[in-house]
Amino acid sequence: SSVLKELKTIEFSKKLGLDFAQFYTPTPFFSTDFYSECVENGWLLNISTEEIHQGRVAVSYPNLTHIEIEKIRRKAYKEFYFRFKTIFSLVSLLGWKGLLSLPIYVVRFLKWGGII
Repeated sequence: SSVLKELKTIEFSKKLGLDFAQFYTPTPFFSTDFYSECVENGWLLNISTEEIHQGRVAVSYPNLTHIEIEKIRRKAYKEFYFRFKTIFSLVSLLGWKGLLSLPIYVVRFLKWGGII
């Protein structure tokens, strides 16, 4: 199933030893083949083309709704970034000065990732 593949992708990302990862959803940009396919199959959500971007779920499939897709994306961010190794690595990259601004960065990231 698609959900199983997505969960395997999350696990794979955690094994790569990355400091950073980004998780995007299928994005049907206007005038692309994927956009046409989504329109033809009725997968495109009822939103304007201006609202379609990589940070927003714009499709819903018969076997995977847009709500489920968004839950998987959020799960990916949470599972990847809320690990001791990743947190330690990010804090190390910031240095002591950066630690003072850490709460601001964390809130911005959580809002950007749609977690809060």
